Amino acid sequence: MNNEKTARLMKYEKNLKRIDKCYSNLVGRWILHETDYLSDLNSIVRIYKIEEKYYKSMIFTKDKSESIFELRKTSSTSFNIVGKSDYFVINKEGELEFWDKKGYLLTCTKKIPLNF
Repeated sequence: MNNEKTARLMKYEKNLKRIDKCYSNLVGRWILHETDYLSDLNSIVRIYKIEEKYYKSMIFTKDKSESIFELRKTSSTSFNIVGKSDYFVINKEGELEFWDKKGYLLTCTKKIPLNF
């Protein structure tokens, strides 16, 4: 990786950390970066807590819009989306996995992918 790209990724990570401070009681932040038909979902994903309720925020890279869903914490590493069959699991590597009633969907990483 060249120095310019390294510098750009470091700056992006610094900006993400600055924005993270706006989310009270942040559980975690992940990067969703797909290169196939799921690329419309590419986003910054955060789980945070406000007044005993958990939320998932997705800020989409394509248009900077934000989607927020209320979550119900089912264990120290699992969250259900309130009113839906979708759920999230923080795996042993600290990555965020998306699941639904049919099974595994995708994984969000903690690190910014090199092709981001």
